Amino acid sequence: MSATLATIDAAFFAALTPLLATSEPTDAFPFACVARFVGDMSRDALQQFGAQSPACLLRFDGESDLRDIDVVSGASEEKGAAQWTVFVVVEDPRSPDDTVQGATGVPGALTLAGKALSACNALAVTGLWRGRRVRYVDARPALVAPGASYVLALRFEALRVVEQATTTQPSVPLTNTRGNVNLIGTADPAPNPLDIFNASTI
Repeated sequence: MSATLATIDAAFFAALTPLLATSEPTDAFPFACVARFVGDMSRDALQQFGAQSPACLLRFDGESDLRDIDVVSGASEEKGAAQWTVFVVVEDPRSPDDTVQGATGVPGALTLAGKALSACNALAVTGLWRGRRVRYVDARPALVAPGASYVLALRFEALRVVEQATTTQPSVPLTNTRGNVNLIGTADPAPNPLDIFNASTI
């Protein structure tokens, strides 16, 4: 069964959830919040998560169609490249060095990004196109507010077979085929032995 957008999204979230701390964040459980996110990343958007930092936020970014066409048969295969972003949020009024690299007992944004990568990069999701795994695309700063917030955006891509409508296509039954080898008038030398076959009621 092919993976759907919903099942891939659920797999991402299930992979990130074990990183959630039950009390104070630790090296094994570094995030105070793991949640889904919608909309554009901004200071106002982060207010809905309160003071829960560091946070790991999952957002579905859309899907593009990639169509493969067989040059011999003309048949096409529809597959979608679906993308998600994992935002790593650090709210820290300290220096940029501490925000990015961290300090003793307090992981920085880059260390936290590595935790998210280890959970999602090459993630195996049942039903992806030809058994492919989730692919890491890139990492970019998504929001920088010196002395307040630093957000890294990690993008991932998953290839899947896109759902299609079921249609009935009329066809003409093949009921008879005739052929032979060394047809008269070809470049084959005489005599022209024939090897005739007939097939009917297929």
